[in-house]
Amino acid sequence: MSSLTEELRRSDDYPNTIEETLYKPLPDNVNVEADRSTTSHPPGLATDKLIETYWYSGAVTGNFKIIFSPGEWVSLLRLRTGFGIVPTVATFEVFAKERLSDGQLISVGKVVTQITSNDPFHPQPVDIDIVWGQYEMLLIKCNGVPVINDIEIFGG
Repeated sequence: MSSLTEELRRSDDYPNTIEETLYKPLPDNVNVEADRSTTSHPPGLATDKLIETYWYSGAVTGNFKIIFSPGEWVSLLRLRTGFGIVPTVATFEVFAKERLSDGQLISVGKVVTQITSNDPFHPQPVDIDIVWGQYEMLLIKCNGVPVINDIEIFGG
């Protein structure tokens, strides 16, 4: 008789890599907003779990807001992005609120990275370390890249 681990490994549900166990898609109950977007690429396309769809701000900067209800534990954030003139340097700065009623945003993460993919159908992953906490809102300030294809989190 095989062990449960061996049965899971043969299962289609078993992750193929360690990376697949770390990140998970955003929960279905999140709300997303952006300070700007094009009509054909609204913010919801960054959270629809389809890599080939994307939010496009229509400019080289944009602010993308994720609202969790209830709050979600987060320590890593993975964005997938790729669009525009490359290579380019992009800055992603993340601010948060533990409760929506909190007055001020707190800075919880930042990464400056070189983006080499200009193909929105094969986006480049960008990992951002987040100060571990339970947040009801994350605000991602994008500078240099106007597209987010997908967002995944690691928490717990």
